[in-house]
Formats: sequence, structure tokens, C-alpha cells
Amino acid sequence: MEEPQLYFLMVLLLSIVLLGFTLYVSINDGFSLAANFTIQAAFFFWYILPAINLLFLNLTNEENIINDHAVGETIFILFIYHLIATISTFLACQYSNIRSLNSVSCGNLKSKLLPKLVIFSSLIYLMSKYAENGIGLVYSLLLGESSAREQMQFYNISDGATSSLMGLWEIVNIAFALFLLSYAILTREKNMKHISLSCLFIMFIGTGTRSIILLAIFCVILAMLLRKEVTFVRHKGKESRIRKYLSYIIVGIFSISALQSFFSRFSKYEFGFLVAIFSTFLSHNDMFRELMFVVQNMPYWEPKSTVDFTMTPFTFLLPRFLGFSKDIPDHLLAFNLHRGGIDLTIDQGNFFPGIIADFFLNYHMFGFLIFALFIYSYFFSLRIIFLYMRLKFPKEICDAYIISTFAYLFISFRNIQGSLVMVVIINIILAYYFMRSSVNNCDIDNKKNKRS
Repeated sequence: MEEPQLYFLMVLLLSIVLLGFTLYVSINDGFSLAANFTIQAAFFFWYILPAINLLFLNLTNEENIINDHAVGETIFILFIYHLIATISTFLACQYSNIRSLNSVSCGNLKSKLLPKLVIFSSLIYLMSKYAENGIGLVYSLLLGESSAREQMQFYNISDGATSSLMGLWEIVNIAFALFLLSYAILTREKNMKHISLSCLFIMFIGTGTRSIILLAIFCVILAMLLRKEVTFVRHKGKESRIRKYLSYIIVGIFSISALQSFFSRFSKYEFGFLVAIFSTFLSHNDMFRELMFVVQNMPYWEPKSTVDFTMTPFTFLLPRFLGFSKDIPDHLLAFNLHRGGIDLTIDQGNFFPGIIADFFLNYHMFGFLIFALFIYSYFFSLRIIFLYMRLKFPKEICDAYIISTFAYLFISFRNIQGSLVMVVIINIILAYYFMRSSVNNCDIDNKKNKRS
């Protein structure tokens, strides 16, 4: 066994200790558990698993060009950022103790309109996006005969109000579907779960991006972890068999369509479908390799300005068509030129350096401190919002809020989402809607109980 591998195994052991410790100390606090799970899952998925594949397994049969010094330095930087993020998350979650709060808990929404509106909006989005190409292309996408990635042009700067509004529409649809999915799993609402999954499948068919599937998987896992704490009132009522099984039919159709779309995207490559699945979890998410590239090839690069990078989480709140101006961050321009010869201002496609390399390129030796401030500020702010919500909102609504919001931080470890702050606001609006509907249900139940 070579020296970099031994070094990594030591760091891996320490990372597992961090994982076990953080989950143990937060097991009785839903918010703390969700926050720590998000950080640990992000580091393991985007950095540690790809590093294991790169240094030991090579399951994706990629050519490994490993420089021992660069690997050692990358492992050290990774561990420092992992440690500082864990500490920052732990400290942010110590603000107040909510274990003594007993929120009202209800399982059903009075109105079933929202899930139907979301799936309708997703279908209209799909047809609108490819309206210029004709209805034949939409049918082809829905049948899985072609992939949206083959039809799309990936320019890195919005070319007008229409594309910006389409991007905003996409974000809203996905955010709504993730919230619905989280809430449905927490409350065991099967119909809502099926509808929300169908929405996400439709959005995947329309965009072809695997990040939507990763967001859904994250929400499902975290919701199942938190569900044991949720006690809810199940509202019983008669339901026709046709309506009962309709949601199964809908999610079945769109899941098969999404799978066919995924297969269609990778069928033209020689490595095949199975390797494409492996690459999703071991190679496509390989931010360890990107960090190693930065350490090896751009260790002394300096940005002209860090303002645009700092504004990245607010991007979709500052659209160009309303007069706001935000350029592509300097470090992304430089990284893409070095990494793939891509000029982001005129070319299509891009490479993402990963969140650690983002902070490393912008702040170098102070990067881990700024990163710690970013993580602490994010969780501290959401902790305060969560505490206020817990005073009036049913618990499963609060949990659905943090699950669907934290999912965007998880995906930001690949590239910081321009919708990171917008999603916080969208989910607050959703939580308020759910609270209005479900509390009304609770009031009705409480009145019935008093009469009896």
C-alpha cells in the first residue's frame, strides 16, 4: 500500500469518527440531526467516496494520474475543511434548545390542490420549454426515446428575460416537489408522495440533469431519519379504488419514462448503462479530483475580485432582466480555462471545482475560515427561522422545511447554487400554506374530540 493511500485511510478513520460523534450528539434534536447529516453526507458523497474510488477501487475504469504530493496535500485540505464544517455546524445548532417544545402535529392537508397544481405546472413547463421544437420532441422525451441533454444548449450567461423566467420556473417546480415529497414521507401520505415523485421525474425528463434525482434521494433519506420523531393524526375517509391506485399508475409511468431518458442519455457511450450509474455516485460527483487539480495546477492563482463569488447564493434573487448585474466569478472563469479550455463567457458547458476549491481559490489560506463562517451563518440563520416556526407550525411542516432546504446545501458542495437563498424563501411560503391548511384540520379534529 502506497503512502497516499495510508494517509487517506487515517483521514477516513477520523472522518468516520466525526460522523459517528455528530450524529450521536444530535440524535434527540431534529434540526441538529438534519444539519449534521447534511454536512457529513455532503463530504462523504462529493469527496470521500470519489477519493476511495480514485485511490483504491477505480470501478469506473478511469485513467488515474496521481501525484503523491498533490494527493497528500488534497487529503490534508479536505480534512481541515471537513473538521471546520463539522465544528461550525455543531456550534450553530447550539442556539437554544427546542427539545421541550411540543408542536401540534397533523398528518393531512385540508386542501389537496397544491400537489395537483405542481404536477400540472411541471407538465406545462416541459411543453413550454420545447414548444419551438414541436410536440413530437415532447413525446419523444416522455417516451424516453431521447434525452433533454441532447437538445439543450448550456450557455453560462442568461440571454434574456425568457430564459431567466424559465430558470426561475424550473427552480420553483423542483422546490415545491421536494417540499411535498419530504412532507409526504414524514406523514406517510402515499398519494402526495407519488405525485411529488412524478413532478421530479418530469423535471428530470425536461432537463436531463442528475442533480434532481440526487436532491430527491437526499430528501427521502433525511425524511426517513426524522420520521421516527413525528407523531401525526391520520384522517380516515373513504377513497375510491380508482383514485387510490391512480397515483401508483402516474408515478409508475413517469418513473419508467425517466429511467428510459437516463438510459437514452448514456446509451451512445461505450461504457454502458451500468457504468453510468456507478459514475453518478463515484465519478460524476468527484470533487476530490477537481480539488487535487486545483492544488496541483492553480495553487497560487489570485482572483481579481471575490464579490461575484460572494453573491452567488443570491443570484436568482437578482435577475439581469430587472437591471441587476452579476458576472461569472473570476475563479470559475480561470478554472474552466485551465481544466477544459472552456471560456464560460462564450462557450457551452462547464466544469465545477467543488465548494472546497471555490473557497480555496478565492481566499487561499483563509479559505477554511470563510468557509466556516459560511456554514455557521447558514445553519444559525435557519435555526432561528426553525425555532420561530416551531412555536406555531406543526412539527412535520417544520421538518419538511429543513429537509427540502438543506437539500440545496448538499448539492451546493458540487457548485454553490444561485437559488440557495431563494429556496429558503420559497419554502417559508410553502410552510405557511401547509400550516394554514393543516392547523385548520387540527382545529376541526379538536372540536370533534371536545363534542365526543
